[in-house]
Amino acid sequence: MSTGSFPEGTQDEPVMDQHLATRQDKVDGIIAQTRVDVRGLPLERVAEVLRQRFADAAIETDDDELTRLAEQVNA
Repeated sequence: MSTGSFPEGTQDEPVMDQHLATRQDKVDGIIAQTRVDVRGLPLERVAEVLRQRFADAAIETDDDELTRLAEQVNA
């Protein structure tokens, strides 16, 4: 790692390649967190939360997938 004009001990370059999460990795993470947050609520509410989280993560989805995933959250 070069220090160039940076003070000794600072990181000015990437240490290693970063893991790029796949779509499925992201979906799995959203499902896990949503299960913790809203499990047991009506499916419509769970689907609404999922819709917002997918939008925040820039993951495209449709109503059928959201319904299926909302059922997974409540399983």
